[in-house]
Amino acid sequence: MCNSNISVQQLVIHDQCELFQAFDQFLHTKYSTVKRYGGEGAESANVFYQELFRRSAQSNFLNSYNMT
Repeated sequence: MCNSNISVQQLVIHDQCELFQAFDQFLHTKYSTVKRYGGEGAESANVFYQELFRRSAQSNFLNSYNMT
């Protein structure tokens, strides 16, 4: 079922998009009277921010600034 050309990172991104889409469906079900809400269509932005936070943590981003 898994294609060997698909990287682990692509699978993680796919899983993140699926989780966010499920959350988006939950919000739509819970708040069906609201015409539009903030999470609509933001799956890719969610993946971007998760990757940004992950890389920042790996690079020790906060300790790279000299706060004198």
